[in-house]
Amino acid sequence: MDTQHYDDIIIGGGKAGKTLAPALVADGRKTALVERSLNMIGGGCINIACIPTKTMVVSANVANTVRNSAAYGVQSNTPTVNLAEVIQRKRSVVQSAREMKSVGVAVYFILGCGG
Repeated sequence: MDTQHYDDIIIGGGKAGKTLAPALVADGRKTALVERSLNMIGGGCINIACIPTKTMVVSANVANTVRNSAAYGVQSNTPTVNLAEVIQRKRSVVQSAREMKSVGVAVYFILGCGG
């Protein structure tokens, strides 16, 4: 087994861990993050609450602005919303928010721990 040495090991990839890990790397520290789920890096806000919801709301707001553009003196066709593309955009935004390797953080997943 290959032994790794780190300056800092963060347990939990929630909002605090997700924010702290890149800051430590930027400060020149070798940092690892331990999380139990690949799908929860960043915690509930990034993965199932704030970010996904707000991403979809922005798409709805854009459609609404286009739909009501005549009130601003802009003529346009009635928008068509492609829900599959809206959902794909949301997934892409969430995945980007989860990304840790590109900022130099080693991520380890521990299966079967915690609730």
